[in-house]
Amino acid sequence: MLLARSPDSPWVPRIQDDLGHNEGRGYPKLKFLSPLGRHPVTEKWNNGEGSSSLRSQVVENPKGVNWTSVDILRCGYQNEEKLPAILFVSVEPGSTTPERAQQLADRCAATLISYGLTDVSCEVKESCVVPLSKLQPPATVVDTNQLWKASYNLTDLVGATIAGSDQQENQGTKGPYLQVKTIGSGIETSSICALTSLHVLSSSVQGPKHSAPNEIWQGCEAVVQPGIDYKTVLKHLAARQARKVKYHWDDPGADEEMLTSYNARTTIESRTFGHLTYARQGSNGRATDWAFIRLDADKHERSLDTIQNQVPIGPGVDNGYNHGYDDSEEYGRVSFFFPPKDGIHTLRGILPVANIQEPGSEDPTREGAICFGKVGHGSGLTFGLANQALSILRRPIASTKDGRDLGEEDDSIHLSLAVLGKSEVYGMRPFTRSFGTAGDSGACAWDLDGRVAGMVTAGSMWDLEDRWTNVTYVTPMEWILEDMRECGLEATLCE
Repeated sequence: MLLARSPDSPWVPRIQDDLGHNEGRGYPKLKFLSPLGRHPVTEKWNNGEGSSSLRSQVVENPKGVNWTSVDILRCGYQNEEKLPAILFVSVEPGSTTPERAQQLADRCAATLISYGLTDVSCEVKESCVVPLSKLQPPATVVDTNQLWKASYNLTDLVGATIAGSDQQENQGTKGPYLQVKTIGSGIETSSICALTSLHVLSSSVQGPKHSAPNEIWQGCEAVVQPGIDYKTVLKHLAARQARKVKYHWDDPGADEEMLTSYNARTTIESRTFGHLTYARQGSNGRATDWAFIRLDADKHERSLDTIQNQVPIGPGVDNGYNHGYDDSEEYGRVSFFFPPKDGIHTLRGILPVANIQEPGSEDPTREGAICFGKVGHGSGLTFGLANQALSILRRPIASTKDGRDLGEEDDSIHLSLAVLGKSEVYGMRPFTRSFGTAGDSGACAWDLDGRVAGMVTAGSMWDLEDRWTNVTYVTPMEWILEDMRECGLEATLCE
């Protein structure tokens, strides 16, 4: 919900009928968020670190307001030639008044003008920023017509559903594999680990709520794959198998192997694939929410030395990758530089943050933004566009581990990439699908060249009852690896 804008120019919504014609009757035409693209604000915003920088000055403006995020995006109607650039300050729903919101918008607009940015306005809106783990009962519907979706949760593919063993309702996604080296007492040790967001497993561990710089902590909790949803999959596979036998549908043997595999994984031990080993959360910075799951060699069929970062895209490569995307220039087209084989996309290398902020010739979209893909527990395979201007996220912290009360100055404030769902067409209407939803935390975001871009951590939505996000936040892999090095861990992608 929009609370205020500055400059406070009147907004007259466009009205369209059921066919999308602008005839002055019907309902307000929807606006869409779009990546910033090339704009002078990007360099001033991204590169400033000191107290006098544009970013720092803007963050000072909402002091005393329960704000959740700051994003610089474009917003306007579909098919408009050039959408206006807007600095969005999101606040918790119901936390402030329109009058205070207007004062905040005016302060931010004045800050932008002082830096010579006269074509960037400010809007204050209500929006929640939440971790994208999934804390709820098992799903009641499973699409067992596409068995590959259930099957990859029984493999070592990146993108599988995971959860802590003692609270399996809190589900997230398994991220990329890394080789992690540590040195203790002069002895170097190496292990193969899977990356995920710590909050996916936070219900299983008792770590510090406010870590010191360069501080990590260790655990040994078991992590399972999949989480509680295995019960629903098993139930529907059994029912489907019974119907096939009763009504002589197709060959029941097609499902029998899958059903047998799920029946063999009804215990926690049978679904444990690794144990939490290192974790980080709480301090200000660029990468503050990650965890390593050390793989158990005896739970994997292949040698861990040969494991690769591969994501399941699904069968029907030619149709599947472009499903839902219009071929016209209006909506752009998703195309892979190296077409995946057998529905599996192999990831290699790291996508530098600099390439995301200044895509240049690597940019495959007309919006001037790199296209990301991801496979997650919540929303499966999705594509989105990475915004060039960094976003700022705030997480209030009420107290430390020892119970000491903390003030606003102690809140966790960190940077992130904003990823917007790519426009699709459904019938005659364009719409934007969320890049990430609840359950996608930990999912690996990658570019169409197969380079690892980062990890999904959070999303922005209108209210907590909403399943869909309008902005998905991704922590760049480059930052995560840098943070690990500062904590004494040397990690490299498994290739």
